[in-house]
Amino acid sequence: MARRRYQQPAGPERLLLHALGLGEYKHTPYRNHFVAGPGHLDIPELDSLVKRGLMVVGRRPGMLPDDSIVYYVTDEGRRVALEIHRDCLPKLTRAQKRYDRWLEVSDYWNISFGDWLRKGCPG
Repeated sequence: MARRRYQQPAGPERLLLHALGLGEYKHTPYRNHFVAGPGHLDIPELDSLVKRGLMVVGRRPGMLPDDSIVYYVTDEGRRVALEIHRDCLPKLTRAQKRYDRWLEVSDYWNISFGDWLRKGCPG
C-alpha cells in the first residue's frame, strides 16, 4: 500500500502555510512573512486573508523595494495554519511511525530495524 503524501491545501490557506514556513518536512513555524511585489498573482488571496483577520499588511524592511508589500500572519492566522497543517499530514499507523522514527536515528546508531525493535525502539 502506498503511503499517503502531504496534501498541500488549495486556496488562500496555502499562503498562510508558506508565510510560516510550514510544509511536508517543516512542522514548526520558522518565519512569519510573505513578500509580494507589484502584480504578484497571490495579492487578491493575500488581501482576502487580511479581510478575514488571518494576516496583516506590515512594515516593509528597508532592504526591499519600495513597492513591495509585506504580509504577516496574525495569532489567529497562526492557529488556523497549524490546524490546516495538521490536517495535511499523512495519517500513519503505529508501525509506520515506529519505522519513520528508526529512519531518523538509524544513520547515527548504525543499527538494523530488527535490532532496533528488539531493543525496544530506544531513542
